[in-house]
Amino acid sequence: MKKFLIFACLFFFSVAVAAISTQVRYLRIHGSSTVFLQSANNGSNPFAWAGTDHNELLVLWRGKNLTLQQQYQSGVNFYQQKGISNIGLLEQQYLDIVPVCVECLTNIDCYLSKNLLNSIVADRLRILLASLENTHTYTAFKQKVVTFEESVIDDTSLSATNRDALLLFSAIAIESGKYWSENPPSGARRWWTIALADAIGGITGFLCCGGLWGGVVLGAGASLAAGLD
Repeated sequence: MKKFLIFACLFFFSVAVAAISTQVRYLRIHGSSTVFLQSANNGSNPFAWAGTDHNELLVLWRGKNLTLQQQYQSGVNFYQQKGISNIGLLEQQYLDIVPVCVECLTNIDCYLSKNLLNSIVADRLRILLASLENTHTYTAFKQKVVTFEESVIDDTSLSATNRDALLLFSAIAIESGKYWSENPPSGARRWWTIALADAIGGITGFLCCGGLWGGVVLGAGASLAAGLD
């Protein structure tokens, strides 16, 4: 009986260890904050949480007529409640970059001219944007962004920073596209243009300032501004 119990314990222990070993966990440290990002099992995007957070901010802000300063502070408070004390983005950076995202929208060269993207990330985004031309349904939009996301995950030539930036873009684009396709903007711009400008804004916040959370906040601000809300 004892041998059986010992064998059973060893078996379940080995199963637990094997399960843990299949988890690929990303640790990111920005300023004084440390967070374990979601597991990347089976090639999934480890930053999928960013899209969810982004849409929560959109719902929180839309229709409130908040100033950019109020949006920024709300974003800081949002992440403080999640235990993130430093979002990696200063208020002045938020104030400076959100209007640029509205000016540039999906014009990659515009972002490059303002040193908000690097050439490698820009080239990848150009390929995706070209594939999205005349893609006006959310199902098709999401499918192409997911295909792009999978190619980024599989590309070992990308630096960690560029890979993270492109995966952050994908996570935000998928959720922003879903939100704006279901809740059309009040202005003249198309929902997919807003979603893409939004996701590019998220990248700029990450690349310029080093904060994934700041990128999410900046993307939400760019989204509302581009939607003319």
